[in-house]
Amino acid sequence: YPIAKLFQPPQKPIETETGEDQSSVAVDDGSPLTLKRLFFAFVIVFGAFILSKYVQWVLRRQVLQALQIARHTQFILLRFIHFTFLIIGVLIGLSAVGVSFTSLAIIFGGLSIGIGFGLQNIASNLISGFILIFERPIKIGDMVEVTDVNVFGRVTSINLRSTIINSVDAKEIIVPNSQLVTESVHNLTHDNNLFRIRVAVGVSYGSDVQLVKRALIETAHEHPQVIKEPGATMENVTPPFVRFVNFGNSSLDFELLAWIPDSFQRFDIASDLHFMIWEKFKEYNITIPFPQRDVHFYPKGSNS
Repeated sequence: YPIAKLFQPPQKPIETETGEDQSSVAVDDGSPLTLKRLFFAFVIVFGAFILSKYVQWVLRRQVLQALQIARHTQFILLRFIHFTFLIIGVLIGLSAVGVSFTSLAIIFGGLSIGIGFGLQNIASNLISGFILIFERPIKIGDMVEVTDVNVFGRVTSINLRSTIINSVDAKEIIVPNSQLVTESVHNLTHDNNLFRIRVAVGVSYGSDVQLVKRALIETAHEHPQVIKEPGATMENVTPPFVRFVNFGNSSLDFELLAWIPDSFQRFDIASDLHFMIWEKFKEYNITIPFPQRDVHFYPKGSNS
């Protein structure tokens, strides 16, 4: 009914005292749709357009540059503001013409219910995009780790719907913004991009544990990317050290812990340390054992 009412056929012409036809279509309030009303509605929409351009200019010059938002994100945000102003202008213009907001509310209400279910995830990502842009928990260039989806890399782009992360495998991964807002995200850049590597290794029973410790410490000190003597500004950063973790089923388990300056290189440095530990253990005749199982056979009828 509201849609039909908006596009109903022309009413009977209304004549003034001069005999001029002043209307061809009647709107919701029953009054004629005149050229004067149409012109007034056009002025409102055009005014909304001009106001939108001015607001965009102010935001671009005084706000967005200060926030250091990426250029493409600025474009998307300004487009959103522009269309918001235009929609408001069109609604006010329709009201000036005489179209009832009640009719529009019924129409858009029905559409919003149907569309809302289909666009729920998109709306969630858009809102999350605004949160990321203005709260700035992560920025372009940050090293982040999204643990729930097993993504680790550098942020290269933050858009309204999604964020692009360049992984350590040189792959561009598109992560929905809602995941970055609702799930656990570790921003390693906030930690000065430092990272502590853990290298686990097992040695055979009978090995000299002090020699094992010495070999692991020497290996860490020989790697050029490992921090040997932390500076005064490196809070909680320690020189390389070794933990005796466990008496395993087949080995004595140790763990080498060492800090590095760039978390993005953690996998490469860990690989280097594994190679170096292997060579160092051969130098000191330290054995890494195979998994061992003892199997006992008892003669039939034995009480053992």
